[in-house]
Amino acid sequence: MPTTDLNTPSWWGGEDRASGRPSILGLIDNGTLDLRTGALLWLLVDRKSSILAAAGPQLAGKTTLLTALLDLMPPAYRKILTRGRQEDFSFLKDAMPEETYLLVAELSDHTPAYLWGDAVKKLFDALDMGYSMLATMHADTPE
Repeated sequence: MPTTDLNTPSWWGGEDRASGRPSILGLIDNGTLDLRTGALLWLLVDRKSSILAAAGPQLAGKTTLLTALLDLMPPAYRKILTRGRQEDFSFLKDAMPEETYLLVAELSDHTPAYLWGDAVKKLFDALDMGYSMLATMHADTPE
């Protein structure tokens, strides 16, 4: 199965959820983010920082936030969607760490679409090589 290289932000929630999704400005307008937090997130994405969105409940907006951040990425950044349990990270041999974001639907063992176990270790090895990630996870506290 080939690695998905994406140029549009609709990947995360599926094509059926792409229309009407909020932008970063929409998240500020609806009170999800304040202006300073939105600006900070934009700066972090522009500087190719890794971002992990975590919240306890389902449908808290983790994926919505990260999908909005895709719109803020400089066009020079390549986006690679990881393939959950099927991910072998073979794309590492062809991708350039300094210009590549790894998109992780979730760090979890809940479904085959999510990364867990050895795949998470490989992900963090890739981060050590200079790749960046956008990922979600469920967590009730920072600990």
